[in-house]
Amino acid sequence: MLAIEGHNVSVSNADFVMSFELEPLQSVCPTELTCTPNNNSNFVVIRWKASAAGPFETLQLFRNNVAISPGPRVTDVAYVDQTPVQGLNTYRLETTLCGSKCSGGNAVTCQGEITPPGAKFHRGDADDNGKLELTDAVRILAFLFTAGPPPTCADAADADDNGKLELTDGVRILRFLFQGDVGPAPPGPPGDGVACGTDPTPVDAGTDLGCVTYTKC
Repeated sequence: MLAIEGHNVSVSNADFVMSFELEPLQSVCPTELTCTPNNNSNFVVIRWKASAAGPFETLQLFRNNVAISPGPRVTDVAYVDQTPVQGLNTYRLETTLCGSKCSGGNAVTCQGEITPPGAKFHRGDADDNGKLELTDAVRILAFLFTAGPPPTCADAADADDNGKLELTDGVRILRFLFQGDVGPAPPGPPGDGVACGTDPTPVDAGTDLGCVTYTKC
C-alpha cells in the first residue's frame, strides 16, 4: 500500500519524483511434502512446509484423488493418515492463499507404500499341526503325486526355500527326521522352543510362495 498526503503544498511536475521498490511475493504453495509410511502400525505420516506468505485460507489433503475427511487444518504442517490402503498411496495437498489456488500441476504430491507384514509360520510344518514329523513329508508328496490337497501355507511346505514345491522338500524333511541331516530353512522347524517367523528371503528374490493360512503361530 502506498499513501501520499499533502497539506497546501504546490509542487511542479518537474520537481516531483516518486520511486518505490516491489518485493517479490512469496510462493503461496506449500513445499517439501513428504510421506513416511509405518508398516508395523499401518499409518502414513505426511509433512509439509507452509508458505512464508502467511497462513493458508483453505487446505485439503487428497489420497489417491479422494479428499480425506476430516483432514488437516489450515494451520497444520503435518497429518497422520490412519486409514491408508494396502499398496501405494499417492497424496496431494491443495491450498489457497491470497486468492491464488495451488492445485492440479501446482499442487505438491508424495507417495507412501503400505505393505502388510509377512505371515509367520514354521518351515517344514506342511500340515499345520505345530510339529515337524512324517505327516508333513507325506502331505507334500501326496499333493505332488496323488492330487492331494495343497498345503495351506506354501512357504511352510517349501522346506528348502527355493520357491518351488517339489520332491526335494519332502526328502529334506525325511532326511532331517531319520538321518539327522540339515533341517528345513528358516523360520523353523517347530519344536525345541523355536519361534515362528516370517520368510527371511526378500520378496523380490522370487522364492516367496505365500502363506494363506498358518494357525500354529
